[in-house]
Amino acid sequence: MNFQVLLGKLFILFDQDRDELLKQEDWIEFLKARLTSDKQADFIDQIESVAYVLCGDGPIDLIAFNKIFHAKGNYLFRKIDILLTNILL
Repeated sequence: MNFQVLLGKLFILFDQDRDELLKQEDWIEFLKARLTSDKQADFIDQIESVAYVLCGDGPIDLIAFNKIFHAKGNYLFRKIDILLTNILL
């Protein structure tokens, strides 16, 4: 599965009301409530800063969602791998 497909599926999971938009503040707060370790908090801070640069305070659509994860190159994908590895161990 390529990253575009993975990100599309991930976006759908977060888009609970199926309006093809993520309310930025709600999405970030959702992540912060569930990812509480220092490494996870760093990951969320990275996402939040990129999301704000790309979208301001506005909602995030699928295109912006993809840009958020590609903006830092492979850094965010490596963070996801590390987080998933720690969860699975």
